[in-house]
Amino acid sequence: MTSRLVEYSELTTFPLELELEEDIEEEIHHFVRLSRLGHYAEAQRFFDQTLRKHDHLFPVFAEYADMLLEQGRCRQASEILEEYIMSMSESLGDSDEMQLLKLMKSLADMHSQGALRSALEEAQRAWGLLQLAGQKSSGKILNEVQASETGSIG
Repeated sequence: MTSRLVEYSELTTFPLELELEEDIEEEIHHFVRLSRLGHYAEAQRFFDQTLRKHDHLFPVFAEYADMLLEQGRCRQASEILEEYIMSMSESLGDSDEMQLLKLMKSLADMHSQGALRSALEEAQRAWGLLQLAGQKSSGKILNEVQASETGSIG
C-alpha cells in the first residue's frame, strides 16, 4: 500500500466563523475624548463610521448632541433633540434621561432662537424633579449644595 502525499495550495480557503463583539462603551469614550479635545471633524467622522448605527441608544445620542452644543451647532442640536424626544417619549417617559434631553434642547433653543423663557421654565422643572428625588431619598428638601453632595445633581 502506498501513501499518497496531499499538497495543499496556498489558495486553499477554510470557512471560519468568528463572533465579533463591539465595545460600545469604549467607542463612546473615544468619541467623547475626541470631542472634549476639540477634534470635532475627527469626532464626527468616528461617529459617522462607528457610532451612528447605535444612535438610538441614549448614551450615544446624548454624547452626540453634547458635541453639537460644544461646537455651537445649536440649531442642528435642537432639531435632532426634537426628533429624538418625540420618537423616544413613550419609552423614556419622564425619566432622568428624558429630562436631560429636554434641558439640552432648551439650551440649544436658547442659543439658536433666543428662547430664554422656555429654557428657564425647563430648568425650573428639572430643579423641581431634583428636589423631589432629594425628598424621597432623605425625607427633606435639599438646597443646591446638598443636592450636589448627595449626587442628586452632577
